[in-house]
Amino acid sequence: MWNICLKRLSFVIFSRRTLSTNNNTIIDNVIKNLSLNYTKEFDQLKTNENSIERIQYLKTILQTMKKRDKILQDIHETNKLSNESNNDDDISQMATDELVRLKINLNSIDNEILDYVLPKEPADNDDAEIEVAAGVGGQEAMLFAKELFHMYENYASFRKWSFEIVEYDQTDIGGLRQGKAFLNGLDVFKSLKYECGVHRVQRVPQTEKSGRIHTSTVMVAVLPQPKDIKIELPAKDLLAEPIRARGPGGQHVNKSESGCRLTHLPTGIIIERQDDRFFNSNKNIAIKAMKNKLYQMQYDEQQARLLKTRKQQTGTGNRNEKIRTYNIQQNRITDERLDENAHNVNEFLNGTHRLHTMIEQLKQQDRLQRLTELTDKPSK
Repeated sequence: MWNICLKRLSFVIFSRRTLSTNNNTIIDNVIKNLSLNYTKEFDQLKTNENSIERIQYLKTILQTMKKRDKILQDIHETNKLSNESNNDDDISQMATDELVRLKINLNSIDNEILDYVLPKEPADNDDAEIEVAAGVGGQEAMLFAKELFHMYENYASFRKWSFEIVEYDQTDIGGLRQGKAFLNGLDVFKSLKYECGVHRVQRVPQTEKSGRIHTSTVMVAVLPQPKDIKIELPAKDLLAEPIRARGPGGQHVNKSESGCRLTHLPTGIIIERQDDRFFNSNKNIAIKAMKNKLYQMQYDEQQARLLKTRKQQTGTGNRNEKIRTYNIQQNRITDERLDENAHNVNEFLNGTHRLHTMIEQLKQQDRLQRLTELTDKPSK
């Protein structure tokens, strides 16, 4: 689950020109290739009794793809009708309305197909922890870090998410060295994971008398917020052995094996309990203690992975590691992963519609990239 955020970094690396801006053409071509591959695989497996689950999966996808082909055929015929209407306003309007309906249906069925074929990313359902830290640029970087932090706070409000500030290290002049918040809500990590990396700002600082443009950076890390860890202890993984109780004395000490030595076979962890007079009671106490021990181990591993992911996301903060540049003088926002620039920096930093639009574009770009990668892999 933790490698998902790392994949967002590889997403930064691919060129803007890797994917055509004609998303419909990309989807058409990829779905056509997938249809051919799935049809071939289905024909090979349809008599194999050991592949029933895979056969049903392929059958469902292929049926959906046939529905898509029918919609494309209807679009073609409606376009033909419109072109042959000879300026008949009624027919032209009818064709226009029908095309709108068909394209909505096409978009819906495309999303349905993508949901079938694209690998699920479990962390997309998680809440998130966001960290914003000043990078290169001194006080100017800290001032911009504050702006970005509050941009995300506003975006959380825009998306109806909760935003709990847990760290806010402010400078004397109002900048932000580092800020951290927990966010809770629908699609939190799924949306914000594209924000991790180095954000670069180019502007003339208020303290700059000569009017020179300075370049500063801010590092953003977005991590899935750890969920409650569920510890399951199957009986086959436990070895419970009776031991003689040790203590200050008494009628049961050293006379009955009422204590319990519990061994977790996969890890070799041993816990002994002799708090009670009865073996089963001590065994239950030992099982609870074992769960707590394993929980702490998994939690520590989670935290170690989080720390590693955080470092890999933010890099060193150098200017050449940027994912996005905010050019204040030209009123332009350039994201290295998208074809088009955004404008109106102040409105973008408000953290509402303009930021949301860019995040949705990044989602679609990432989705299309993963879709094209499917055609490079052999069918299973």
